[in-house]
Amino acid sequence: MERLTITIALLAMLGTQDQGERIAVQAGRVYTVSGAVIESGVVLIERGRIVDIRAGGDVPEGFKLIDASAQTVIPGLIGAVHSVQGGADTDRSIAPDVRAIDGYDFFEENRLLLSGGITTSFLSPGTRRLLSGQGAVVKTASSDREARVLRSSCGLRVTLGEASKNPPGVYKPPVPPSADDPIRPMERQYPTSRMGQFAELRRLLSKAAEPQSDLTRHERDILKEVLDGSRPLMVSAHTADDMIKAMMFAEEADIRVVFLEAEEAADVKDLLARRNIPVWASAAIFPGEPYEGDAARPLPELDRDPALLAALIQSGVPAALQAAGDRDLRDLLLLAAYTCRSGATPEQALRAVTLTPAEILGIADRVGSLEAGKDADLVFLSGPPLASSTVVQRVMIGGEIVFERRPEDDQTYDVSSRIRASSERTRVLAVRGARILTMTQGIIPEGLILIEDGKISYVGRRRPIPSQAKIIEAAGLTASPGFIDAHTFLGFHTDATESARRGRRVRAGPPPTSLKPPSEYVDLDDPVYKEAVRAGVTTILLAPETNGLCAALKTAGDGTRANLLRQAAAVKISVAGGSSGYETLKALLTRAKRYHEEWEAYERARQEAEEAKTAAPSGRPDPLAGTWKGTVDSVEAGPRVEFTLELKSDGAAVTGTLIVAAPVNLTQDLKGTLTDSVLHLEGEAPGVKVQFTGRLERDALKGKLEIETQETKISGPAEAKRVATAPAAGAAAATGPKEPRKDDSLELYRGLFRREIPALVVAPDVSSIDNAARALDQDFNLPWTLLAPPDVDYAALRVPGALFGPAFLRERRGTVANLAEALAANGVPIGIASSSISGAVHLPFTLAHAVRYGLDGFDALKAVSVNPARMLRLDDRVGSLERGRDGDVVLSAGDPFDLSSRIRMVICNGKIVYQVE
Repeated sequence: MERLTITIALLAMLGTQDQGERIAVQAGRVYTVSGAVIESGVVLIERGRIVDIRAGGDVPEGFKLIDASAQTVIPGLIGAVHSVQGGADTDRSIAPDVRAIDGYDFFEENRLLLSGGITTSFLSPGTRRLLSGQGAVVKTASSDREARVLRSSCGLRVTLGEASKNPPGVYKPPVPPSADDPIRPMERQYPTSRMGQFAELRRLLSKAAEPQSDLTRHERDILKEVLDGSRPLMVSAHTADDMIKAMMFAEEADIRVVFLEAEEAADVKDLLARRNIPVWASAAIFPGEPYEGDAARPLPELDRDPALLAALIQSGVPAALQAAGDRDLRDLLLLAAYTCRSGATPEQALRAVTLTPAEILGIADRVGSLEAGKDADLVFLSGPPLASSTVVQRVMIGGEIVFERRPEDDQTYDVSSRIRASSERTRVLAVRGARILTMTQGIIPEGLILIEDGKISYVGRRRPIPSQAKIIEAAGLTASPGFIDAHTFLGFHTDATESARRGRRVRAGPPPTSLKPPSEYVDLDDPVYKEAVRAGVTTILLAPETNGLCAALKTAGDGTRANLLRQAAAVKISVAGGSSGYETLKALLTRAKRYHEEWEAYERARQEAEEAKTAAPSGRPDPLAGTWKGTVDSVEAGPRVEFTLELKSDGAAVTGTLIVAAPVNLTQDLKGTLTDSVLHLEGEAPGVKVQFTGRLERDALKGKLEIETQETKISGPAEAKRVATAPAAGAAAATGPKEPRKDDSLELYRGLFRREIPALVVAPDVSSIDNAARALDQDFNLPWTLLAPPDVDYAALRVPGALFGPAFLRERRGTVANLAEALAANGVPIGIASSSISGAVHLPFTLAHAVRYGLDGFDALKAVSVNPARMLRLDDRVGSLERGRDGDVVLSAGDPFDLSSRIRMVICNGKIVYQVE
């Protein structure tokens, strides 16, 4: 039956390694999977097989030493390649004779799979036909091409559900056509419904038992193996309904089945456990991609649950884990780690990608664990197997090193080099003994956090705890700030009607534009916010799809439901490229600035009129009232920097406004005193500090002006003269200022021009980024952050901050660049967000994914805490663990970016809102 005999013989002649070589791998730690973890172990290999595993550092004579004493060694991972030959399926709906091995490229390097530690793959003959054919099991590399094949034929692939319905027709032309054998229409294939799928399978198996049928001899032999139980059906079933029917069909035909994908297997876990049916479940997410769909209202065949693997294993189901897509196989170990967040133990997670799939495929005598007599398939890791920062350094298959990580595999730094309260507090919570990641004050081992009335009052090592405090003993845990998802559509929902179920791609639910805060469109009692809390997300920025106001929410602000943190927290602006894109943006901001200044002047005049009405007449003229224009000679900013002062006094108290047009665009309120002709004024705002001290000499002011902003400093001698006096108090009170016309499309920019909130800029390419930087930075000096596109590295010097969704990797010509790390390495503040409807719950995985590809773990944590807090001007409330900040704390078993460390408790505004019992 083996049709590869001649091919394999030819391949074997192309050259193999010396099978007699004896190798000793000295490892810092050895995970055998089938047994205990061995510290400082030695793996002895002879003729491509493991002959012994022992503790200690003694290496027998005659063995070549591979020093991996600083590394961790695990068995090679086993992955499922969903299709061969680019995913093409055969035309036939029923094709038991099709073999995946016939489409396998024996000379493919598979470097992508090897970089993820995949040493063995199950090949699928297809994914969109009812019965696609026979699978195969191969090694991902070997100089001996014959040794790559573990099983040339394995199982029989069956696909249930929408994918295999309505296959294309088959055309069988007569050769030659004649009156007796004319050209006929294309022959229709079945099934056309879910009900018809099992009817077709029953019909096929009944043919195998008939001596006379239209099956070939080879097809009949394959189907007889299914009937006698020696060959399982590898059944792809997404829904619990399909799995129940498949189990009934298997029991009726007395055949074996293995379920693939199986997103709803948790609903039938007891049935699976009783029948001992293995499940090779798909991972819940696609690394590097926004979470697809709406988890609160899942569509058929899109219901993915990170807790599935743990639920199956705990119910006694033989369960393995597969990546949801072929490209994601390189992150299989990271996906396994993510299951620990949902209840799987690290041992179960590692077994699910090694020994369990080997048992499912019937190859556990060769691979899946490190034991004497098995193939020497080893993966050398830089750290613990499930740590987010761990990477594959080397891979050995059959005693042969087939992969070594090269410096050029990671181009991240190539990209980087191109870019150069009240005193009566009653509610007190104390978190004692945790390792505290403050984000702004370093790491405090065995520290103490005191939260009083929802605000952090102390972070340190030693302080008496108030007697009324509720104490949380957190020894052995790590405390970090609550996570911030700084760009999300959480709370919006998609259309779950019948028309929406027909396609797998789901249209986003948020409004394209929003002149009102998007918080007005969502239900703050929506349970999706509680789900986000379970992932440690305590603050979100709710955004429209393209343009408009964004609102900041606490996911459990009052302990039970979401509430507003800031109604208008940012303005989302889409910017186009080219000169027309710049002119459009500049015209918009010009109109918005003019509108803002009109309303500022009106509100200032109205306030003055109100004060004039109520103020008792002093009988003395105001010596400062009016408009003063002057210059300051600054060493830093240059001579004759022009400024304007709008001043008035009430006795010794002085109030006013400072306006500077260049080199910074600044409008700052001032307060001060006038005593014996000595004027002292001060003003302060986030990132701005102003001070003026001088003497009043009739209509002239002389003194020193100091202005400090985040961008520049202006300091030096200043002179100003009064150019206009204030109108009489009685006239102002009598007439009052005229109110400008209100424009909702411009109203949302007022917070931006007051520099209280930033602009979130959607700029898809370098040209549009340049336009944003030119208009927002140079022309108007406004705060902004970029929603980073794939080409952001080329414009990094013009970006004040970048907010990445899950797609922060750029792949070109087989290399990978982590753009988030590239910008962080050049000092650009970065944030990481879900940028999707239901992705907030998977924000920890996105962090781990960034760490896996080079981002420092602490930088990853900053990207969901202090960095987005500063970008959004919310750092006085959230983003760090320090005095005065909101009491938002996440307690986890280890570093928050390590998926194997489960979140144990979440505190929001000083209230425990989630806790693992």
